[in-house]
Amino acid sequence: MKTKIAFLALFMGILTVSIAQPQKGTWEIGGSGFWNKTYNEGELQFKAYNLDIGANYFIFKHLSIGTAISTKGHQNLMYIHKPWVKTGFFVPNLDVYICNRNIFGISMKSSLD
Repeated sequence: MKTKIAFLALFMGILTVSIAQPQKGTWEIGGSGFWNKTYNEGELQFKAYNLDIGANYFIFKHLSIGTAISTKGHQNLMYIHKPWVKTGFFVPNLDVYICNRNIFGISMKSSLD
């Protein structure tokens, strides 16, 4: 059942992206994230998370500039002190649609890390 729901979500995402046609003067806002717990023989061993948020503004029909914020961390519960190891960054990015047609589009995204 989970596989069917995942495929349905993937299909809806592809359909939504394929319909989107960016125009000059529009914004593109998006993000992604996950939370993971790993168990070994019923005991919690590892925790991890990742959160990415981005916003772009189209200065031309096929070119947008923007920024991305990302934070991630993990905690290994096998250690005595159990510290969280966290990283994060804030970077500018550039998104170019090289093949933007009515049915599909191909984009290349670059970020300065």
